[in-house]
Amino acid sequence: MKLAFIDLDGVVVNASVRFQRAEDLRKAHPFPTSKEAYNQYWRDALDPAYCHLDTLIEGAAEHLENLRRDGYGIIYLSSRPESMRKATATWLREHGAWNDSDLLVLKAPSFQFQKTIAWYGWQAETFACAYEARELVVVSDKQANLDSMRTVLTRAGFQARFHKSLADVFAPAQGPDEQGDPFLPAFPEEDAE
Repeated sequence: MKLAFIDLDGVVVNASVRFQRAEDLRKAHPFPTSKEAYNQYWRDALDPAYCHLDTLIEGAAEHLENLRRDGYGIIYLSSRPESMRKATATWLREHGAWNDSDLLVLKAPSFQFQKTIAWYGWQAETFACAYEARELVVVSDKQANLDSMRTVLTRAGFQARFHKSLADVFAPAQGPDEQGDPFLPAFPEEDAE
């Protein structure tokens, strides 16, 4: 079995308008820095009624279809709450990012107070084991989520490829000159004479 663990927000879904709406409402609260205002922010940001404000990230549907064609089962992992399941599934269908064989894993209420990065790692390992996956692709725009899944999957003996975008899955490998080396400082270019 080949599995692709795909984060939703920032990878398939651009939710910036929905979150900006929640931020605007928080700022309009009589006490915008209060706990009540921040609690209201999260209720607004995660309200299923506003999923229609989200947009599809360019190329996402095509990249997902390429993964399916390459034999990968798609498992969407998202820290969205379970209350957003119906709206999220509807949105994915309407935007051509859903196949009936896909699986949508959202953060159930019992995980509400678990650290999200740990939750991603646990879910990835659980599904990789359950499906006896032999090839894994992991895509999340958040480095902390990628690091958590990398740690857990590596410790469990799985080999996986990790990417920050769906486009990166299909991009040719880049050499160190093109992507930069995170361990070396940027040296000034020498003048060519």
